[in-house]
Amino acid sequence: MATIWGHDGDNSLRAEKPGTVLVGGRGNDWYHVHAANVKVLEAAGEGTDGVATSLDRYTLPNNVENLSYNGAKAGTLTGNTLANQLVGHKGNDRLDGGVGDDSLWGYGGNDTLLGGDGRDYVQGGEGNDSLNGGNGDDSVQGDEGNDRLDGGADDDSLWGEEGNDTLLGGEGNDGLVGNVGNDSLNGGNGNDTVQGDEGDDRQDGGGGDDSMWGEEGNDTLHGGEGNDGLVGNVGNDSLDGGNGNDSLWSGEGDDLLLGGAGDDRIVANGGSATVRGGAGEDRLLLVEPLGNYGRERTGETGLRLTSKVTGAVIDMLDVEHLWFDSTWHTFADLTSDLPSQWGDTLYSGGTGDTLAGGQGNDTYVVRHPGTIITEAANGGNDTVKADRDYTLGDGVENLVLLGTGTLRGDGNALNNKLTGNAAANILDGGAGKDTMTGGAGSDRYVVDDKSDVVIEKAGDAGTDQVISMLAAYTLGADVENLTAGRDSNFTGNGNAGANRVSGLTGNDKLSGNGGSDTLSGGAGNDTLLGGAGHDEFIGGAGNDFFDGGANDGYLDYADYRSARGAVTVSLATGKAADDEGGTDTLTNIHGVLGSAFDDVLTGASGTGTEYFDAGGGSDTIDGGAIRGWDYNMAGYGTESAAVAVDLGQGLGVTATGTDVLLNINQVVGSWYDDSITGSDGPRPEWLEGNAGSDTLDGAGAFDYVTYINTSRTGVTVDLGAGTATDADGDTDTLRNIEGIVGTRYDDVLTGSDNRGRDIEIFYGAAGDDTIDGGLGWDAVDYAGHASTGVVVDLAAGTAQDGAGGTDTLVGIEFARGTAFNDSLTGGATDDILAGRGGNDILDGGIGNDIADYRYAGGAVTASLATGKASDGDRGTDTLRNIETIFGSAFDDRLVGDARANALLGEGGNDTLDGGAGDDWLEGVAGNDKLSGGAGNDTLAGGGGADALAGGAGADTFHLDLDKADTIADFATGIDRIVIDAAAGNIGNGDNVIDDGELVIVTANAKALTAAGAATLFVVDDGKASAVFAYRPLDADGIASATELTLVATLTGVKATEAGDFAFGSFGG
Repeated sequence: MATIWGHDGDNSLRAEKPGTVLVGGRGNDWYHVHAANVKVLEAAGEGTDGVATSLDRYTLPNNVENLSYNGAKAGTLTGNTLANQLVGHKGNDRLDGGVGDDSLWGYGGNDTLLGGDGRDYVQGGEGNDSLNGGNGDDSVQGDEGNDRLDGGADDDSLWGEEGNDTLLGGEGNDGLVGNVGNDSLNGGNGNDTVQGDEGDDRQDGGGGDDSMWGEEGNDTLHGGEGNDGLVGNVGNDSLDGGNGNDSLWSGEGDDLLLGGAGDDRIVANGGSATVRGGAGEDRLLLVEPLGNYGRERTGETGLRLTSKVTGAVIDMLDVEHLWFDSTWHTFADLTSDLPSQWGDTLYSGGTGDTLAGGQGNDTYVVRHPGTIITEAANGGNDTVKADRDYTLGDGVENLVLLGTGTLRGDGNALNNKLTGNAAANILDGGAGKDTMTGGAGSDRYVVDDKSDVVIEKAGDAGTDQVISMLAAYTLGADVENLTAGRDSNFTGNGNAGANRVSGLTGNDKLSGNGGSDTLSGGAGNDTLLGGAGHDEFIGGAGNDFFDGGANDGYLDYADYRSARGAVTVSLATGKAADDEGGTDTLTNIHGVLGSAFDDVLTGASGTGTEYFDAGGGSDTIDGGAIRGWDYNMAGYGTESAAVAVDLGQGLGVTATGTDVLLNINQVVGSWYDDSITGSDGPRPEWLEGNAGSDTLDGAGAFDYVTYINTSRTGVTVDLGAGTATDADGDTDTLRNIEGIVGTRYDDVLTGSDNRGRDIEIFYGAAGDDTIDGGLGWDAVDYAGHASTGVVVDLAAGTAQDGAGGTDTLVGIEFARGTAFNDSLTGGATDDILAGRGGNDILDGGIGNDIADYRYAGGAVTASLATGKASDGDRGTDTLRNIETIFGSAFDDRLVGDARANALLGEGGNDTLDGGAGDDWLEGVAGNDKLSGGAGNDTLAGGGGADALAGGAGADTFHLDLDKADTIADFATGIDRIVIDAAAGNIGNGDNVIDDGELVIVTANAKALTAAGAATLFVVDDGKASAVFAYRPLDADGIASATELTLVATLTGVKATEAGDFAFGSFGG
């Protein structure tokens, strides 16, 4: 292997044999490589070096900058990472600069030149070359031949030079010049500059805001996306702006100018042109004054202008604005005086103008008074747009109200379409089948034909009204109010929204349908039907009929606030004597709004919630007997000053009189500083102060304060401090209050030490509430305010309230759920859990915990052994860590487990089975069946004739002397009977059976002749034992049959003894 060494100067080293090694020096060396496998060694930084080769494939070695090919075949030259200069020869060469800022010359042949990365200069030379600049800001020049130039990425400059070239700018802001020939230029993405120069060129700007010049020849320019500028110059050019707000300039020749989408600006510079504005607000600028042009309509949006001076023709379509004489003119301005068969737009120019359309669909814009419109019959479908009150004349079908003013629009005998503006309009179609569409304002529609259509957009802020001139009408969607337009019998129906439906003097039938509606009959004998929602009924004069519809959880009201005299209303009889001498019939009505005079308002009994707002005057309000969970409310929300209400005294003192209140257990105060006092009655009472700083005193019994309907923000209530404060700064004073109903916001509710009360109850309602029960028994109740099941964990002190809030709980021992599927978990103490409908999970946790079904809607079947309970409200509960069950008012079946349980039947004829363990079974009311099972059980039948069986063990039977119980398995000397002497009014008042107070007779009841001091007789007849209570009616000392009451029968007991019996209060 030969090695040829250079010196430190500029060397020229030549290798003719394969395997030769050429080593340069520090100068600018040239290596002539004409054999295979020649190795060139050049140190870095030692001059600017080059390789000249005749090999048809060669890659520059390291540290050599330049490569020149002089072979006879097509050569493939590849650069290195330096800034290379690669030069081809006569053949079809391929040059690849690779990385670095390279210069590539193809010279002769059809060459392929690839600049690669870096800022490259690429020149094709002779032939049809393919040139690609690659990445970087490249300069690409085609030279002779039909070349293809591709700038690649970044900001490139491309020159086609001679030939029919194709130029592709690619990415970046590129500059493209076609030069000589019929070239195709595409700028690609970026803001490109494209120039065709000589020849018939085709240009496409691509994406970005491009600038394009056709120059000489008949060129085709397409701007593409972006806001482009296109200039035709010499020749008959076609310019298409594409999308965006483009600018187009015609030049010499007859050009086609297409604005495309967007607001375009088009300049016609002298020659004839075909102009198409396209979508958007387009503008055309002309060089001659308007008077030089003849005008001719060519279509609905078409106009032809012919120059009287040059003969140039401008044929335009869809151009909205034209520039003549330094002034902009609208298309409508320039065509308003031209007859056409297309739809014209005509504008009033002053008072009393006459506008005449043609056969097309014409639009008349009326902005001046006294404008006259002349439109022939069947002359198209025409529209008036007016900024003032307007009535359509003959031959015009449609009316659109403009501006922001409150306007009236009237139709004619045709089938009109009336459209309002955003203000409050009155639209009356008149005769014909009309369509009336309002806007955002509170619109009024007059309906004259059964085929009229009223259209209101959903969500519009206005309150809209239909005035019906028909005998019957039903409101369409999104219209709120309906009023009869004639004094005759009218049938009016609301929609699913909250409507006001009103009659006049006829015998009307008005139906609210869905929503919370107000029905006003006016004079006449009217029938008012509420349907769903919270409805109000205003009968007016006449004998009216009100029906609130099925109970859907909303109160329906008979409203007499507008009466001019006192009214007498009874919800119990369903009759009301109005101030006009009429008698109204009330069905499914649960509220009365009285007059300003001395009314008598009476409720029904056992109907749930009833509401009375007597209005002014000295009224008498009797809510009717309160049963169960009835709510009889007296409301004072319409009063103009503070009120003083005392349910104990049965009085409500207002600024206009003193009301007598009977059977009222809920009061809603005024917006001022009220004083509201409850009574000492046995049932709960609800006190609602409304706004103001009120004094709320529950007095005796169990009383609630409620803020659910009155507060706009959360409240802070402290029963211990006796205060309640809202965000408005009002502070209520609270006395003798045991329950709180919070707001829908974030409340802080705090209890007291209970001060001898049995329990305090907290309704947090919605919001993230903090509830601290304080000392004693405290309950949280989520019924009535949740929309999904609640998750209450007394151990963790949290509750998801079913209304989107999370409550913090402290000192709570009793949790009441909802009608949904709840999860209630107890804490470390003895807790009470009440699921109240749904498939609930009740987990007592630590302590002796109670599953509470006292408020169930039907009979309960519950077993602690299986951990399942049918809750009486169609739900199935899961019971965990529960030791005690409270039953319902119905016929329950309650079963214990192996632990010591307590089962309380409450109302109904219950079956209680304690199972194993020392159980407490209490029937309470009804004829109950109690089975203690194994263990030392305590059985108390309570009221009714009960059947008791203690089972194995030493059992205790409690007798309350209400009715005769049966004890099936009494064991003398083991079991025990405890009799409540005080409740039965026997004995001498203590719990000790003294000598002579108990007499055991071995015979039969007929043998009881001498009583002495006896109060109890036990008769053992050898088959069974019977216990009688003796209540003497005279002083003869003889026990007669009328003085003896059978207390219990002990079946299968042959004999008893005195030690089997004891006096004692319940539980003793």
